[in-house]
Amino acid sequence: MIKTIFFDFFGTLAKFHPDREEIQMQALSQFGLNLNSEQIKYGYKFADSYMEKVNSSVKPLSLMDSDERTKFFSEYESLILDHAGFKVDLVTAGNIWRAVQQIPYGFKLYDDVIPVFKDLNTQNYKLGIITNMGKSLYEICDQLEISKYLSYIITSEEVGIGKPSPEIFKAALKVSESKVNEVIHVGDSYDSDIAGAIALDIKAILIDRDESQQNSTYQSVINELKTLYDHL
Repeated sequence: MIKTIFFDFFGTLAKFHPDREEIQMQALSQFGLNLNSEQIKYGYKFADSYMEKVNSSVKPLSLMDSDERTKFFSEYESLILDHAGFKVDLVTAGNIWRAVQQIPYGFKLYDDVIPVFKDLNTQNYKLGIITNMGKSLYEICDQLEISKYLSYIITSEEVGIGKPSPEIFKAALKVSESKVNEVIHVGDSYDSDIAGAIALDIKAILIDRDESQQNSTYQSVINELKTLYDHL
């Protein structure tokens, strides 16, 4: 019987506001570069895969010092632009990323999150988040007013390694005092969320909000949280 439901945060419960493609376009315009949102979105797929690989290593992003983070995000930005069709050197990529960071942004919950969280709480499910973000997520959840629905938040910064490493999922099981067959994990990345969970035999649901993973052969896929009930 499922007792605990863990969720990824970014792309599953919330998104950037404004969208990160819009943020990139604003930053790129400062350098005379004109790329559209679809090009940038495509580039992010490869950059995000690189981030997932790093976060599952012995030195995830949340444990990097300032110089290491600067180097990482220069490479990250370079991957975005390279796959969007525009090559730049790492110095330029780093300058563009710094411009990205100067643009104000926040997080916005998807519309279905609060209603589903409320309902799951009334059904006595314990809810939690497993994230490759740092401890700043606690404050973000407070700002988004979802902390009251959550029993657990497990961050890669606290565990020392991120998804898809089994260690962060083991930490979630330990903190929640749950058995493998009592937990579901919901996330938007097959490589990070789904592969990481099923490596421990945790039931995993792929949420594909923008229908960008239609070619996936994975069977347990939803497009919105309200259809999660079909898998409980």
